[in-house]
Amino acid sequence: MAPPTEQPPAANCGPRTVATVRHIEVARVPTVVQPEEVREVCEAVGRGGVPPAEVAARVADLVSGYYLPDPRAEAEMGRLLERLFRPDRGTAILINGVYGSGKTHLLALLALLCESADALRAFREGHPALAEVLPDQRPTYATVYVSLESFSGSRHDLEQILWDETAQQLADRGLGWQRPGSPDRPASRDELLRSLLDQLATQGHSGCVW
Repeated sequence: MAPPTEQPPAANCGPRTVATVRHIEVARVPTVVQPEEVREVCEAVGRGGVPPAEVAARVADLVSGYYLPDPRAEAEMGRLLERLFRPDRGTAILINGVYGSGKTHLLALLALLCESADALRAFREGHPALAEVLPDQRPTYATVYVSLESFSGSRHDLEQILWDETAQQLADRGLGWQRPGSPDRPASRDELLRSLLDQLATQGHSGCVW
């Protein structure tokens, strides 16, 4: 068999289309907001004073860039913020969703709105339709971050995790809380909550957000 030969170009190829590929460089951003990063950012903000530049930049990303795709999402956010900032009494909110759907980002937003006047201002500017449900000043809540990933559901009691983490984080911030009760007579849930809120009130806090 004769070896293949290269065919000469046709005399008339007609018009040609040339594809041009342009390479662009984009910043690498995490596809999922991680709980530990949120905790670090919120705790840095909660310490008061002027946060480091990288913390301020991350706060701006988490708050100013929060996306509400349609009027329904905006209305739901308004109801959530109203329950958080204008509660007649204590409230609980369940945030449910699949991995990567934005649960941690939402929690980060709510925590930062409780911790930072700058975050509150940025969110108000970015979402003027929600301004009426936002407080004029930063609320005086103490914010506690509890990541259940560090605990085993079969070996730890959920309520005990909550109280232990609350006591530890408040102690880390100099907001010492002497928990009532003893090994012989454990305090009731009502006693623990009343003791915590009374202690926070002496230090200028109007409540606690977990």
